[in-house]
Amino acid sequence: MSIRIFLFFLLVTITSSWVRSQETSHDYVEVYKDFDSIFGLENTSLFHGVEYIEEHRMVNEKQKFFKTRYFTKARIEYDGKVFYDVPAKYSIWDDELLVSVEGKTRTSIFKLLENRLTRFNLFSQEFVNIYSPESSFSGIYELLLENSLIQVLKKHSVREKKISENRYIHYEFEPVTPKYFFLYEGEVKEVTRKNILAAFPEQTSLVREKFRIYRNQPRHLQEQSIVNMFESIIQTPKNSSL
Repeated sequence: MSIRIFLFFLLVTITSSWVRSQETSHDYVEVYKDFDSIFGLENTSLFHGVEYIEEHRMVNEKQKFFKTRYFTKARIEYDGKVFYDVPAKYSIWDDELLVSVEGKTRTSIFKLLENRLTRFNLFSQEFVNIYSPESSFSGIYELLLENSLIQVLKKHSVREKKISENRYIHYEFEPVTPKYFFLYEGEVKEVTRKNILAAFPEQTSLVREKFRIYRNQPRHLQEQSIVNMFESIIQTPKNSSL
């Protein structure tokens, strides 16, 4: 018991230090993993979610999850804490992050509460959750670019198809062309020339040039072109007329 108490207070001390410094060194990661291993994820705030029941029967690879229907290790920032190597999967259709938590008697699947989820990393790709219930932009986005001024975001989407065969129903999901957004000065806006010019009026010539390049790119190159455009914008001094 004394060892458990000591480890608990050690983690509290390290957590406070991490919040202040925002460090994510290997040592900190290992301490968090050790804590989760000793006390179990079922005793952490990850267990504070809604138990998930799958409503779609899927029989092939045309499914609603990001990359795979299987749980994959993820880093998750949730309820003000960071969790490592958590089995998780992201449902694009439901716009929810699901986690598999192994308890003493069974394994439970939870969908994490949207007002507690901050971000997660899955397949080495970073995602952020923008929680704004009254906004149409509330939801989970892939993070393409981030610095102290701006976040460039990608919204994944899928289309549902209901199929009835031999008295059984299953569902298939097809990817839909993603949309791109940027978060600047606390507002989320879709990537359009009008919105970018409104956000950066002092860089009119640069925005028009880069946006023209973006629109003329083949579809498979447009995403990188968007990132390049915003990198150029934030690297150019505000008083520049380039």
